Amino acid sequence: MRVRPRGDRGGPARLPPPPGHLDRAVAELVAGRLCGADAAKAELLCTGTQARAVARCLQLFGGYGYMLEYPIARLYADARGTRVHAGTGEVMKVVVARPLGP
Repeated sequence: MRVRPRGDRGGPARLPPPPGHLDRAVAELVAGRLCGADAAKAELLCTGTQARAVARCLQLFGGYGYMLEYPIARLYADARGTRVHAGTGEVMKVVVARPLGP
């Protein structure tokens, strides 16, 4: 049996986003120069971070986290909807990769 430290899911390591990535994306959006690939990168970053944060918070509540009487249940439902609303992660990855060529 392999012993893993807490939080290690055995998947690939997550690298932090480049410093100022979201700030630059917002500035380019306001200036009207935000391209689709950069928008997709920002969307992937934000929705992924939101989903991981809410899923971890949900673990604190256990089964109560799924009961609508608790605010975390609504946050969890919203986080799930946000990931699909603007396009799934796989679609966003295709948008990011498209300018790189075949």
